[in-house]
Amino acid sequence: MPSIHAAIEYLKALETKGRGQETVHVVMVEQEQRERIKNPGPRKKTKFVLQTDDPMTFSQFHAERERIFKRCGMQKSIALFIMLEGWRRMTDVIIDKFIALEEGAPDR
Repeated sequence: MPSIHAAIEYLKALETKGRGQETVHVVMVEQEQRERIKNPGPRKKTKFVLQTDDPMTFSQFHAERERIFKRCGMQKSIALFIMLEGWRRMTDVIIDKFIALEEGAPDR
């Protein structure tokens, strides 16, 4: 993700190439992340979308999701609680170990 300074330089370069009239969409990534965590406003968001970028990961994710939902008797609130607790228990140390394992693994 580029910094504001890098984005300004990039946009200046585009402007010098005659593209100054084109429409852009500026997103303050860290601010949006904070807002998603707070979920402010009268219309609270409830939809979570995850782009896997890999068909195998997509299939595996949905297989595990389905397994948890079935085990919970299709009770959505319990299943979501279990999945969230799994992520919460994933400490930074554990995450770092998974990253090290993945970096040392051959391409899938």
